[in-house]
Amino acid sequence: METVEIRDAKASFTALLAAAERGPPTMVSRHGEPCAARAVRKGHGRAGRLDRWLDGRLSTYADRILPLDAQAVRLADEISDAAIARGRHPGFADGAIAALAQNASLRLLTCNLKHFETLGVACADPMVELPS
Repeated sequence: METVEIRDAKASFTALLAAAERGPPTMVSRHGEPCAARAVRKGHGRAGRLDRWLDGRLSTYADRILPLDAQAVRLADEISDAAIARGRHPGFADGAIAALAQNASLRLLTCNLKHFETLGVACADPMVELPS
């Protein structure tokens, strides 16, 4: 398993993509340690609660979760580069979300249209209108 520092992954989708393409699962870490393990080791109960919450969501919605695979990360990199060329600076999360929706040919439902309309992904505000 390869480890990628958070600052490297945030700075460049390419670092995350390269690590994912080299083989087995990639772990994103902070200061060389897994983020969740670090929080648990420090005794923060929040990490354990978040772990249980995530496990529940994963088991309930497993068939509806889109994988952030190498193809989606490559598309996120392209979306991010195009936005930066237009003077926009999307964060890692927005670029990845836009790429997942576009890669799956889905319309993204969000109340935060200003972040996604500039990324060229089909999106709608579900509080204003629901797609047919």
